[in-house]
Amino acid sequence: MKKDYPEEVGIFLRGFLMGICDVIPGVSGGTIALITGIYGRLIHAIGSIHPRMINSFVRFDKEAILADLKEIDFVFLVVLVSGIGIAFFFMSRIITFFLQELPHITYAFFFGLIVASAVYLLRDVKEIGYKHIGLLFIGIILGLIIVSFKPLEIGHSPVIIFVTGMAALCAMILPGISGAYITLLFGQYEYMLTSLHNFVYHDIILFCVGGVVGLLLFTRVLKYLLAHYHASFLSFMVGLMLGTSNLLYMEVEHAGGFTLFPLLAILLGIGVIAFIALMETKVTKRNQT
Repeated sequence: MKKDYPEEVGIFLRGFLMGICDVIPGVSGGTIALITGIYGRLIHAIGSIHPRMINSFVRFDKEAILADLKEIDFVFLVVLVSGIGIAFFFMSRIITFFLQELPHITYAFFFGLIVASAVYLLRDVKEIGYKHIGLLFIGIILGLIIVSFKPLEIGHSPVIIFVTGMAALCAMILPGISGAYITLLFGQYEYMLTSLHNFVYHDIILFCVGGVVGLLLFTRVLKYLLAHYHASFLSFMVGLMLGTSNLLYMEVEHAGGFTLFPLLAILLGIGVIAFIALMETKVTKRNQT
Protein backbone atom coordinates (compact mmCIF):
# COMPACT_ATOMS: atom_id res chain seq x y z
CA MET A 1 0.00 0.00 0.00
CA LYS A 2 1.45 3.33 -1.10
CA LYS A 3 1.94 6.02 1.54
CA ASP A 4 0.16 9.33 0.87
CA TYR A 5 2.46 11.35 3.14
CA PRO A 6 6.23 12.01 3.17
CA GLU A 7 8.47 9.80 5.31
CA GLU A 8 9.47 12.88 7.31
CA VAL A 9 5.91 13.23 8.67
CA GLY A 10 6.10 9.76 10.22
CA ILE A 11 9.57 10.47 11.63
CA PHE A 12 8.36 13.76 13.14
CA LEU A 13 5.38 12.06 14.79
CA ARG A 14 7.66 9.38 16.22
CA GLY A 15 9.92 12.11 17.58
CA PHE A 16 6.93 13.93 19.07
CA LEU A 17 5.83 10.75 20.85
CA MET A 18 9.40 10.15 22.07
CA GLY A 19 9.52 13.72 23.38
CA ILE A 20 6.29 13.29 25.33
CA CYS A 21 7.65 10.13 26.94
CA ASP A 22 11.09 11.61 27.61
CA VAL A 23 9.55 14.37 29.74
CA ILE A 24 7.83 11.80 31.99
CA PRO A 25 10.10 10.07 34.55
CA GLY A 26 9.84 6.32 34.10
CA VAL A 27 8.92 6.25 30.42
CA SER A 28 11.83 5.86 28.02
CA GLY A 29 11.92 7.58 24.65
CA GLY A 30 14.32 4.81 23.61
CA THR A 31 11.57 2.26 24.19
CA ILE A 32 9.21 4.28 21.98
CA ALA A 33 11.87 4.38 19.27
CA LEU A 34 12.14 0.60 19.54
CA ILE A 35 8.38 0.09 19.36
CA THR A 36 7.96 2.40 16.36
CA GLY A 37 10.78 0.73 14.44
CA ILE A 38 13.42 3.48 14.30
CA TYR A 39 15.69 2.48 17.21
CA GLY A 40 18.36 0.83 15.06
CA ARG A 41 18.40 3.75 12.66
CA LEU A 42 18.66 6.23 15.56
CA ILE A 43 21.57 4.43 17.24
CA HIS A 44 23.39 4.06 13.91
CA ALA A 45 22.93 7.78 13.17
CA ILE A 46 24.19 8.89 16.59
CA GLY A 47 27.03 6.37 16.52
CA SER A 48 28.15 7.72 13.14
CA ILE A 49 28.76 11.22 14.51
CA HIS A 50 32.50 11.74 14.84
CA PRO A 51 34.59 14.79 15.88
CA ARG A 52 36.61 14.48 12.64
CA MET A 53 33.53 15.81 10.83
CA ILE A 54 34.34 19.25 12.24
CA ASN A 55 37.31 19.40 9.85
CA SER A 56 35.00 19.18 6.86
CA PHE A 57 33.05 22.23 8.06
CA VAL A 58 36.20 24.18 9.01
CA ARG A 59 37.67 23.54 5.54
CA PHE A 60 34.24 24.12 3.98
CA ASP A 61 34.74 21.02 1.87
CA LYS A 62 31.28 20.72 0.29
CA GLU A 63 31.74 17.14 -0.90
CA ALA A 64 33.03 15.99 2.49
CA ILE A 65 30.25 17.87 4.29
CA LEU A 66 27.56 16.24 2.14
CA ALA A 67 29.14 12.83 2.68
CA ASP A 68 29.25 13.38 6.46
CA LEU A 69 25.64 14.55 6.56
CA LYS A 70 24.58 11.48 4.61
CA GLU A 71 26.57 9.21 6.94
CA ILE A 72 24.84 10.55 10.06
CA ASP A 73 21.38 10.47 8.40
CA PHE A 74 21.12 14.22 8.92
CA VAL A 75 17.56 14.80 7.67
CA PHE A 76 16.28 11.94 9.82
CA LEU A 77 17.98 13.34 12.94
CA VAL A 78 16.81 16.91 12.33
CA VAL A 79 13.18 15.91 11.78
CA LEU A 80 13.21 13.51 14.75
CA VAL A 81 14.84 16.02 17.10
CA SER A 82 12.36 18.69 15.96
CA GLY A 83 9.49 16.44 17.00
CA ILE A 84 11.15 15.69 20.34
CA GLY A 85 11.86 19.39 20.99
CA ILE A 86 8.32 20.56 20.24
CA ALA A 87 6.92 17.81 22.50
CA PHE A 88 9.29 18.96 25.26
CA PHE A 89 7.82 22.47 25.19
CA PHE A 90 4.27 21.15 24.95
CA MET A 91 4.60 18.67 27.83
CA SER A 92 6.63 20.96 30.10
CA ARG A 93 3.57 23.16 30.63
CA ILE A 94 1.33 20.20 31.46
CA ILE A 95 3.77 18.52 33.87
CA THR A 96 4.58 21.85 35.56
CA PHE A 97 0.85 22.41 36.18
CA PHE A 98 0.38 18.97 37.75
CA LEU A 99 3.51 19.29 39.91
CA GLN A 100 2.25 22.63 41.25
CA GLU A 101 -1.42 21.72 41.70
CA LEU A 102 -1.34 17.96 42.45
CA PRO A 103 2.21 17.10 43.58
CA HIS A 104 1.38 13.98 45.62
CA ILE A 105 -0.66 12.44 42.79
CA THR A 106 1.96 13.38 40.17
CA TYR A 107 4.86 11.91 42.15
CA ALA A 108 2.79 8.81 42.91
CA PHE A 109 2.22 8.37 39.16
CA PHE A 110 5.97 8.74 38.59
CA PHE A 111 6.62 6.20 41.37
CA GLY A 112 4.38 3.64 39.64
CA LEU A 113 6.15 4.29 36.35
CA ILE A 114 9.63 3.83 37.82
CA VAL A 115 8.93 0.63 39.76
CA ALA A 116 7.10 -0.91 36.79
CA SER A 117 9.91 0.15 34.44
CA ALA A 118 12.50 -1.48 36.68
CA VAL A 119 10.59 -4.76 36.67
CA TYR A 120 10.02 -4.39 32.92
CA LEU A 121 13.75 -4.15 32.31
CA LEU A 122 14.28 -7.55 33.93
CA ARG A 123 12.58 -9.17 30.93
CA ASP A 124 15.87 -8.90 29.05
CA VAL A 125 17.83 -10.77 31.74
CA LYS A 126 17.23 -14.28 30.41
CA GLU A 127 19.28 -16.17 33.00
CA ILE A 128 19.60 -14.68 36.48
CA GLY A 129 22.60 -16.02 38.40
CA TYR A 130 24.29 -15.07 41.66
CA LYS A 131 26.30 -12.39 39.87
CA HIS A 132 23.17 -10.70 38.57
CA ILE A 133 21.45 -10.88 41.97
CA GLY A 134 24.55 -9.37 43.55
CA LEU A 135 24.63 -6.52 41.02
CA LEU A 136 20.91 -5.97 41.59
CA PHE A 137 21.44 -5.49 45.33
CA ILE A 138 24.52 -3.33 44.76
CA GLY A 139 22.38 -1.12 42.52
CA ILE A 140 19.63 -0.92 45.16
CA ILE A 141 22.10 0.01 47.92
CA LEU A 142 23.83 2.58 45.70
CA GLY A 143 20.45 4.05 44.76
CA LEU A 144 19.45 4.40 48.41
CA ILE A 145 22.79 6.08 49.15
CA ILE A 146 22.31 8.51 46.25
CA VAL A 147 18.86 9.44 47.55
CA SER A 148 20.21 9.91 51.08
CA PHE A 149 22.52 12.63 49.74
CA LYS A 150 19.40 14.70 48.95
CA PRO A 151 20.25 15.47 45.30
CA LEU A 152 17.43 18.03 45.19
CA GLU A 153 19.69 20.41 47.12
CA ILE A 154 22.75 20.48 44.85
CA GLY A 155 21.71 23.75 43.21
CA HIS A 156 21.33 24.71 39.57
CA SER A 157 24.76 25.92 38.57
CA PRO A 158 25.82 25.80 34.89
CA VAL A 159 28.11 22.83 35.62
CA ILE A 160 25.28 20.85 37.26
CA ILE A 161 22.90 21.57 34.36
CA PHE A 162 25.59 20.59 31.83
CA VAL A 163 26.39 17.30 33.61
CA THR A 164 22.68 16.54 34.03
CA GLY A 165 22.22 16.98 30.29
CA MET A 166 25.12 14.58 29.64
CA ALA A 167 23.60 11.87 31.82
CA ALA A 168 19.96 12.40 30.86
CA LEU A 169 20.33 12.33 27.08
CA CYS A 170 22.48 9.20 27.26
CA ALA A 171 19.71 7.54 29.26
CA MET A 172 17.04 8.71 26.84
CA ILE A 173 18.38 6.56 24.00
CA LEU A 174 18.39 3.38 26.10
CA PRO A 175 15.17 1.34 26.04
CA GLY A 176 13.63 1.16 29.51
CA ILE A 177 15.83 3.82 31.13
CA SER A 178 14.22 7.23 31.61
CA GLY A 179 16.25 10.36 30.94
CA ALA A 180 13.64 12.44 32.78
CA TYR A 181 14.19 10.33 35.88
CA ILE A 182 17.94 10.94 35.67
CA THR A 183 17.13 14.66 35.57
CA LEU A 184 14.92 14.20 38.63
CA LEU A 185 17.71 12.43 40.52
CA PHE A 186 20.10 15.28 39.75
CA GLY A 187 17.57 17.67 41.26
CA GLN A 188 16.99 19.52 37.99
CA TYR A 189 13.62 18.15 36.85
CA GLU A 190 11.25 20.88 38.04
CA TYR A 191 13.90 23.53 37.39
CA MET A 192 14.37 22.46 33.74
CA LEU A 193 10.61 22.14 33.23
CA THR A 194 10.26 25.74 34.39
CA SER A 195 13.14 26.77 32.11
CA LEU A 196 11.37 25.14 29.15
CA HIS A 197 8.05 26.68 30.16
CA ASN A 198 9.57 30.18 30.38
CA PHE A 199 12.09 29.58 27.58
CA VAL A 200 15.18 30.34 29.66
CA TYR A 201 17.44 29.85 26.66
CA HIS A 202 20.81 29.72 28.46
CA ASP A 203 19.68 26.82 30.69
CA ILE A 204 18.14 24.99 27.72
CA ILE A 205 21.28 25.44 25.61
CA LEU A 206 23.56 24.28 28.45
CA PHE A 207 21.43 21.17 29.00
CA CYS A 208 21.35 20.35 25.27
CA VAL A 209 25.07 20.94 24.76
CA GLY A 210 25.79 18.67 27.72
CA GLY A 211 23.51 16.08 26.16
CA VAL A 212 25.30 16.24 22.81
CA VAL A 213 28.69 15.89 24.52
CA GLY A 214 27.37 12.96 26.56
CA LEU A 215 26.05 11.21 23.46
CA LEU A 216 29.35 11.67 21.62
CA LEU A 217 31.42 10.45 24.57
CA PHE A 218 29.31 7.64 25.98
CA THR A 219 27.07 6.21 23.24
CA ARG A 220 29.77 3.78 22.14
CA VAL A 221 30.48 2.80 25.77
CA LEU A 222 26.80 2.12 26.43
CA LYS A 223 26.51 0.11 23.22
CA TYR A 224 29.57 -1.93 24.26
CA LEU A 225 28.17 -2.63 27.74
CA LEU A 226 24.81 -3.70 26.34
CA ALA A 227 26.48 -5.88 23.71
CA HIS A 228 29.01 -7.63 25.98
CA TYR A 229 27.57 -7.36 29.51
CA HIS A 230 23.87 -7.06 28.75
CA ALA A 231 22.42 -9.02 31.69
CA SER A 232 24.91 -7.62 34.22
CA PHE A 233 24.36 -4.04 33.07
CA LEU A 234 20.57 -4.35 33.21
CA SER A 235 20.66 -6.08 36.62
CA PHE A 236 22.63 -3.18 38.05
CA MET A 237 20.39 -0.58 36.37
CA VAL A 238 17.23 -2.25 37.72
CA GLY A 239 18.68 -2.20 41.23
CA LEU A 240 19.66 1.45 40.83
CA MET A 241 16.15 2.37 39.66
CA LEU A 242 14.52 0.50 42.55
CA GLY A 243 16.87 2.06 45.10
CA THR A 244 16.45 5.60 43.84
CA SER A 245 12.66 5.21 43.61
CA ASN A 246 12.74 5.87 47.37
CA LEU A 247 13.16 9.53 46.38
CA LEU A 248 9.71 9.53 44.78
CA TYR A 249 8.26 7.62 47.74
CA MET A 250 9.50 10.34 50.07
CA GLU A 251 8.12 13.07 47.78
CA VAL A 252 4.66 11.48 47.92
CA GLU A 253 4.84 11.20 51.72
CA HIS A 254 5.98 14.82 51.98
CA ALA A 255 3.25 16.08 49.61
CA GLY A 256 0.32 14.37 51.32
CA GLY A 257 0.87 10.64 51.70
CA PHE A 258 -0.45 7.51 50.01
CA THR A 259 -4.17 8.16 50.14
CA LEU A 260 -6.71 6.84 47.61
CA PHE A 261 -5.86 9.07 44.64
CA PRO A 262 -2.06 8.62 44.88
CA LEU A 263 -2.60 4.85 45.04
CA LEU A 264 -4.76 5.05 41.91
CA ALA A 265 -2.04 7.16 40.27
CA ILE A 266 0.51 4.42 41.05
CA LEU A 267 -1.74 1.85 39.39
CA LEU A 268 -2.10 4.16 36.37
CA GLY A 269 1.69 4.43 36.11
CA ILE A 270 2.02 0.65 36.23
CA GLY A 271 -0.69 0.39 33.58
CA VAL A 272 1.17 2.74 31.23
CA ILE A 273 4.31 0.60 31.39
CA ALA A 274 2.25 -2.58 30.97
CA PHE A 275 0.67 -1.12 27.82
CA ILE A 276 4.08 -0.14 26.42
CA ALA A 277 5.42 -3.64 27.21
CA LEU A 278 2.45 -5.18 25.40
CA MET A 279 2.99 -3.00 22.34
CA GLU A 280 6.71 -3.79 22.24
CA THR A 281 5.99 -7.52 22.49
CA LYS A 282 3.57 -7.31 19.58
CA VAL A 283 6.03 -5.35 17.44
CA THR A 284 8.85 -7.79 18.24
CA LYS A 285 6.71 -10.81 17.32
CA ARG A 286 5.60 -9.14 14.10
CA ASN A 287 9.21 -8.39 13.14
CA GLN A 288 10.21 -12.00 13.77
CA THR A 289 7.53 -13.43 11.47
